[in-house]
Amino acid sequence: MASGATTLIVGIDEAGRGALAGPVVAAAAVMTPQQLQNPPEQLKDSKQLTPEQRYQLRQWLLKNLVDWSLAIIWNETIDYYNIAQATYQAMFKALKRLRTWKQIQSIWIDGKFFPLKHFQKIPIHCLVKGDSKHPCIAAASILAKTFRDDVMTLYHHLFPQYNWKTNKGYPTLFHKTQLQRLGPSPLHRFSFKPVCLQKQLFEEQQSEKR
Repeated sequence: MASGATTLIVGIDEAGRGALAGPVVAAAAVMTPQQLQNPPEQLKDSKQLTPEQRYQLRQWLLKNLVDWSLAIIWNETIDYYNIAQATYQAMFKALKRLRTWKQIQSIWIDGKFFPLKHFQKIPIHCLVKGDSKHPCIAAASILAKTFRDDVMTLYHHLFPQYNWKTNKGYPTLFHKTQLQRLGPSPLHRFSFKPVCLQKQLFEEQQSEKR
C-alpha cells in the first residue's frame, strides 16, 4: 500500500444488489489527491469493463491504494431486512474497517442516498452514477465487483446447475429457468419476487407429480 498522504478521499460502492442469489458486497477505496488527478485511464465503472480489465485494475488498486476494505452481507440477512438496508450495512461495515481515518477528508458514495450525513465527523457525499464520475467510487466498484465474482464462482462448484460462474447469481433467462425446474438453493434470496415466484411454481410442479 502507498503511504505518506496528508489528506485522503474514500469511495464506496457495492456489487450484487440486483442478483437473485449470493451476497451483496461493499468496498471502500482510499486514494490520495494525486491519484485522483491522475488515475489509470481505464479506471471507470466496473460495468463498462471486461472481466479481464477489471482484474488487471484490481491488481493495480491493491498495490497502490492507500487503504481499502470489503464487507459482505449474506442472503439470509438480505431476506431478514431488505436489500436496501443490507446494502447500507455492507457500506457502513466497509467504512468501519478502514485504518486511515485521521487523514480522510471526505467520503463519496455511489447513489442518491445514505442514512448517515457524516461518519466520524467526516462529510459523506452521495453521487448518482458516481462509479462513472469519481475515481474513488470507480475503484470501489471494481473491488466490490471482482471480489463478489470470486465468491459466486466458488459457490458455482457447489451449485453448478445455476451456472453462477457465468451469471454470478443475476436473473438471466437460464438462471430463472433452472430456478423453476429445480427450485432455489440455500444461497438464493427468498424475499426477491422472482425467487418467490419460481419457488412457488417448482412446489406446484412437485405437488402435481405426487
